[in-house]
Amino acid sequence: MALRVLERQAAAFRPKPPPLRRASDAFSRLRQLLGVLPDGSPLQAFLPQLGTEEPDSVLRARAALSSTLIAGLELARDGVLVLDQEAAWTPVRVRRYDCGAGDRPA
Repeated sequence: MALRVLERQAAAFRPKPPPLRRASDAFSRLRQLLGVLPDGSPLQAFLPQLGTEEPDSVLRARAALSSTLIAGLELARDGVLVLDQEAAWTPVRVRRYDCGAGDRPA
């Protein structure tokens, strides 16, 4: 009988996942800021402002960067923007796709 009580208690607890930035949010933000920020802005400029005082701020910052990069790759594939990086470990830059400049990869 004691086992049944333990089973019920263990099944009842479900921690709430932290609110992380989604790729769909990043799509909207990228499209919105693409017309506002100058061409060649670093990808970090497209990230949302996050509070650094929160206990999960590092996780939230990584999730925001990941979702923004994923959204950028999707938009680059669709011909909306171009992502450039001069060398490894340098900032990724975001430019509007210029159909006359031959920026779009084949």
